[in-house]
Amino acid sequence: MIHLRHHRSATVLLLSLALFVLFPSCAFADVGVPLIAVTFPSMILALIPIVILESLVLARVLGYRFPRMIVPTLIANLASTLIGIPFAWLVQLIIGLCIHGFVNVPSTSFWGKVFSVTVEAAWLTPYEDKLYWMIPTACIFSMIPAFFLSVLIEYGVIIKLYDETTFLTTERDELKRGVTSANVASYGLLFLASIIWLIVSIIGHTG
Repeated sequence: MIHLRHHRSATVLLLSLALFVLFPSCAFADVGVPLIAVTFPSMILALIPIVILESLVLARVLGYRFPRMIVPTLIANLASTLIGIPFAWLVQLIIGLCIHGFVNVPSTSFWGKVFSVTVEAAWLTPYEDKLYWMIPTACIFSMIPAFFLSVLIEYGVIIKLYDETTFLTTERDELKRGVTSANVASYGLLFLASIIWLIVSIIGHTG
């Protein structure tokens, strides 16, 4: 009976998260905004240009031809997007909830809003009239853990896709450097897009 109850609770949680991801409009301002409802669909849409960009960088660093890196880069990015992004969001959410339990910041103060877009970026506090700048700002801060997790996952996936004879021990350092450089390029592009989104949101709100 206890196992059944836990199973039902987990099912309800997963369905709720699925609704937030698939239908961002369900994230009503009065209950806060789960950031994954914004970032996950955007990452899916950006997958193809990111794969092309990272393939180019990896091919250049490793000295391979560009077409050879497309398939492993695509598979690695699918793994980092479908597994890494939700996992990074979940970890960020748990850390935010833990810190929130020990830190008491007035929610209506300036520092309360700063606290929300940094520590509590995974699930934004429902400041209805401030979400226009808080959501893109939270996206920027959330890229930090997502970047490191993406590097780890993509390196692990690519190294598994090839035989040991393909990437010799001496080449693994080059692969790590290539994957890191590729993610610096892709996350740099996403960071720039988020900065532009933030600026446009602020101008549009004040204009």
